[in-house]
This record gives sequence, C-alpha cells and structure tokens, in this order.
Amino acid sequence: MTVEGGKTVHKVVVVQGDRAQATDNDYLGMVVIDDLPASPDPQSCELTFALDPECLLKVYARLGNVIREVTLAGSEPWEVKHL
Repeated sequence: MTVEGGKTVHKVVVVQGDRAQATDNDYLGMVVIDDLPASPDPQSCELTFALDPECLLKVYARLGNVIREVTLAGSEPWEVKHL
C-alpha cells in the first residue's frame, strides 16, 4: 500500500475474494495502522497478513525500519463503501 505524506494514521479495509472490485468481495473488517513515521512524500508500506493461534487476523505494516502489528477490528460492512 502507499501511505500519504504527512499522515501517521492509516485505515485499511480488508476484504476476501478474487473479484476486481473490493465491494464485490467479502468484507472482513478494517484495521487502523497508527504511529507510523510521517514523511513529506508518499511512501510504500508493506502489509503482511497472518492468523494467530485464536484465528484472529493480524496485520503487520512495515514502513522502512518501523513495524506495527494490528489485530483486525470488526466494523460494519457499509463502512467499506464510505471510505
């Protein structure tokens, strides 16, 4: 994903499926990745998804040397269309 310059908080909608449009796939939830270092220009951020032993989806965001871990937070399906 590409993070916008100047921001330290980013919302990521997580869907499952193989359709071209995100809204045509199954909505799993939204994660908020915060406390990433801000930069004046957009940067590439690597996302990794993994299931923990309790089958909760974990999202790891890596921006340079900074790594943040977030557990998927449940959200209402309609939110994916309003971002």
